[in-house]
Amino acid sequence: MRIATIDADTGRAVIEERPAPRNAATVLAASINPIDLIVATGNFPLRSFSPGDALGYGGVAERADGTRAYFYDPHPPAGSLSEQVDLDAARTIDLPAGLDPQLGAVLGVPGIAAYSATFSEGKVTAGETVLVTGAAGSVGMIAGQAALARGARAVGLVVDERQRQAVEAVGMVPLLLDAQEEDVPGAMGRVAPDGVDVVVDSLWGDHPDRFVPALNHRARWVQVGSSAGNAASITAPLFRNKRISFIGHTNFLLTAQEAAEAYRGIAELTAQGKITLSFESITLDEVPDIFSGLADKSRKGKFVVAF
Repeated sequence: MRIATIDADTGRAVIEERPAPRNAATVLAASINPIDLIVATGNFPLRSFSPGDALGYGGVAERADGTRAYFYDPHPPAGSLSEQVDLDAARTIDLPAGLDPQLGAVLGVPGIAAYSATFSEGKVTAGETVLVTGAAGSVGMIAGQAALARGARAVGLVVDERQRQAVEAVGMVPLLLDAQEEDVPGAMGRVAPDGVDVVVDSLWGDHPDRFVPALNHRARWVQVGSSAGNAASITAPLFRNKRISFIGHTNFLLTAQEAAEAYRGIAELTAQGKITLSFESITLDEVPDIFSGLADKSRKGKFVVAF
């Protein structure tokens, strides 16, 4: 079978041949997620990786009996960017009936994160206002739409006109700040006059100190990613005097039951037409080019490998 891996000499993604696993299931689709790029460096503490291991954290596979499952966190050296996988060495969730394998793969990592952050940790309820940072990313787009589907109001933080149009198209209220704008509370007052109850944050960096003043008392800030920086400086009285909670989320620490509930929940909302996602289908042979482009930021978008 063929897999995508990292070449030890060049550090770049390549396609190589490997023996098929003994209890082989056929991989139908696998998505490429930001976490895959981090794991590939070998420096991610919650999942080991060595050059020669298959890349990829999650995908959809078909068993010999024809049943299908979303699988994730396969035990190294296995990975989802592989023509076959041993599902006994991975966590699995039965694929909901009628869910397209490519969509099932795309929903996996960001869908589980978004659903968990919005409902399990953020505890969003109807009538509340949710601020989604990184709103045009996969987690942000799913989180915003999921909140809307449950009767909440969603404000999406974006960085350019293209992102503004994307989040507005799915029903979120876009927030595009002027690069020099310092009056964040004033800007938030225009788009969220009743304040913010929950933040689903995939950026971190300087965002907490800028946006905490716009949060309501007992607001919940759920941290799911740090693409704007791993460190944040937060003025303590701003959140302490409002009883604001900061909650960390990572899919890697979910129980199997928690992950399954989140995946089924997001799949159900998608089946109801309440969540839409854009992605590009590629072949395994295209993975090295796409992977390198995503790593050096010369490429953007969501990619799913169709086998």
